[in-house]
Amino acid sequence: MSVEKDACECSEGITIENGTVLIEGAKLNHLTHMKLNSCGLSEIPDSLGDLAGLQCFEALHNNLKRLPSSIGHLKSLVKLNLSYNQLTALPDDFAQLDALETLNVSHNNLNAPPSCLQVGNVKINYLNLSFNEIEDWRLGPLCAYGLKFFDCANNRLKANPPWIWGDFCRSLENLNLSFNDFCNPSATLRPYNLWRTGVSIELKSLQLTNCGLTTDHLSLVYQLKAIKKLHLGNESNVNHSKSNFIWDISFKLFQSCHLAELNLDGVGLSILSEDISYLKALQILNCNNNRLQWLPDSICEMVNLKCLSLSNNGLLYIPNEMGKLANLQELFLNCNKLDDLPTSFADLQSLQYLDLYDNHLEVPPTCLETLNSLCGLDFKCNFFQDETKEELCLNLRKRRGLLERSDGMKSKPLTPSSSSRRSSYSSSCSENDTRGDQEDAENLGEPQSETEENWDLEDEEDEYFDPTGVFYQPKVTINMPARALIIHTTVIGPHSFIPSDIHPSPSIRPNKDLFAPDDGQFEDA
Repeated sequence: MSVEKDACECSEGITIENGTVLIEGAKLNHLTHMKLNSCGLSEIPDSLGDLAGLQCFEALHNNLKRLPSSIGHLKSLVKLNLSYNQLTALPDDFAQLDALETLNVSHNNLNAPPSCLQVGNVKINYLNLSFNEIEDWRLGPLCAYGLKFFDCANNRLKANPPWIWGDFCRSLENLNLSFNDFCNPSATLRPYNLWRTGVSIELKSLQLTNCGLTTDHLSLVYQLKAIKKLHLGNESNVNHSKSNFIWDISFKLFQSCHLAELNLDGVGLSILSEDISYLKALQILNCNNNRLQWLPDSICEMVNLKCLSLSNNGLLYIPNEMGKLANLQELFLNCNKLDDLPTSFADLQSLQYLDLYDNHLEVPPTCLETLNSLCGLDFKCNFFQDETKEELCLNLRKRRGLLERSDGMKSKPLTPSSSSRRSSYSSSCSENDTRGDQEDAENLGEPQSETEENWDLEDEEDEYFDPTGVFYQPKVTINMPARALIIHTTVIGPHSFIPSDIHPSPSIRPNKDLFAPDDGQFEDA
C-alpha cells in the first residue's frame, strides 16, 4: 500500500493543514510507501513512528527544520529522501534505522556530518549530502564498508575525506566531491599512495569539478585502475578561485584502466599530447573552453569515440585522418577558427550531430552531403554567401528530407548599402530577424532575384562596400533549453537543427568580432 501527496490533498488516515501533517497510524498499518512532496510542511508528527511497515518515505521540497525522534522506530525503512528542506541535523535515534539503504538529505543546512552515521545505519549504500554546509569529515561512517554511491558536492569541505581512500571504502563506485573549497589540494591528494599500501579501490566514477586542483595533484587519480568516468573540468559560472588548472595531463598513465568518459572542460589546456591514443576505450571526451589550436594525429586512433566536444577553443585545423573515427556520433566544433574540413569527414557515416557554429568557413563543406546519418547540423555565423548555404540545404533535403527547420542554417543577408545607412543598421536588425525567417521558410530553394545580387558600384548610393552586409547573420530568438555541459545526450531530436541561440558565450576566448572597414577602404577607384 502506498500514499502519495502532492500539494495538500487529503486521504484516509492523513490530513495536511497549515503546514502540519496528521497521521493516524491505526488506519495505516499496512502502508509501505509515503510521499509528502511539496506540501509546505514545517514539521512531521511523532505518529510517523507508528507506521511499522513503512519502507519508503519522501518529503521533498518542504520547510522541515527537524525530524521527530520517533523516526527511529521505522525498522523496515529502506529508502529516505528529505532533500530540499531546512534541516540542520538528524536526530540520534536515526542510528536505529538498521534497514536503511538509501539516504538523501541534499539541499539542506547541515553544517557537520550527521553523528548518527558514526554509530549506526551500517547498511546504507547510497548517501547524498550534497548542497549543505559541511566543512570537515575526518571520521568515516560505519556504512563506509558497503557504500557504493557518495555525493558530498557543493559543501565547504577544506580537505578530501581521508577515510574514502583507505580499506573502509573498497565497495565505493561513484564519488562526487565537486565544488568544495579545498584550501590545500596538494596536502589533500598527494599523500595517498595506493600502490604502496596495496589498497584496491573499485571507484568507477569520480567527479572533482571546480576543486582548485592542478596538474601536480593528479597522482592519486592515476592510481584508480577501475575508473571509467572522470570529471576534472570546470563550470564557467563558478568562482574562479576554485577552478581546476590542469596545463598538462599524462594519458599514458590511464592505459591500464578502461576510461570511457573524460571531462577536461575549461582547465587551461593548450595542447593534447600524442599519448591520448592510449585511451582505447574512451567514448566521450569533453575539452571545451580550453586553448587548443591543433589536435594530435593520434586522436584519430580512438576508434571507440562516440562524442567529441571541442567547443570554444582556437582550433585552426582538424587532422586529415579524422574519418577513421567510425563510431563518432556527435562532434562539437563551434566557436573555433576552422576554415576547412578534411575530405575524410565523408567517412564519418555514424555522425548524427555536427556543430560548426561560429567558425571561419567560407564555403559549406561538400563532404557533409555524404553523411547519411546526419540529423542535426549548425553552421551559422560563418563567412558563407547565402546562395552556397541554399545549395547545400537543398542537396541535403533531396537526399533524405533532413531539413525541417532552417533557423541554424540560413539567414537572409542585408542588402549592401553606403556607409550613411550603417547608423540605422542596428535598429533594423530586430525587424529583419522576424521577417527574414518567414521569408526563408517560404523561399528556401528559390533563386534570389537579380536585384538582390546587384553589386554595381556605379550606383550613386553604393560608393562603399560594407562587408557586414554579407557576413552578418542576425540571430533568431527561440525559446529552447541550453545544452548541458556534459553533452553526450543531444537535447534536440532527430530531423531538427540547433538554433545558434543555445550556444553559450565562450568563457576563455570571446567570439570573433567582425571588423568594420575604415571609410574609403573599398572606395571605387
